[in-house]
Amino acid sequence: MGIIPQSYLMNARSNLIDEIQSFSAKYGIAETSIGSFALKDSRFVGRLRAGGGVSLRSVEKLHDWLRSESLRRSSLRLPDLSFDPNDKRESCAAIPAYAANTVLFSDHP
Repeated sequence: MGIIPQSYLMNARSNLIDEIQSFSAKYGIAETSIGSFALKDSRFVGRLRAGGGVSLRSVEKLHDWLRSESLRRSSLRLPDLSFDPNDKRESCAAIPAYAANTVLFSDHP
């Protein structure tokens, strides 16, 4: 087994940080929270940025969490019910069927 070149390790670290940053920006979750939820280690990203090492198992756990959390969060997205003033259809026809039976506002506390 050969030695892994330093440039490969630095690129892998940079890619992992990029993944974390992208997820953080997309879902509005702090990088420290990602470390806490995925690895129970809020200092993980900071150590990674500082050049600290990471085990393959930690990377696998992080990727598993990012994947499952991304799926969970995307399934919670609300449908786009934006109003288009140029839509010439009847007002009720412009509302998707699943939203027509949904109460969005209520007079009751």
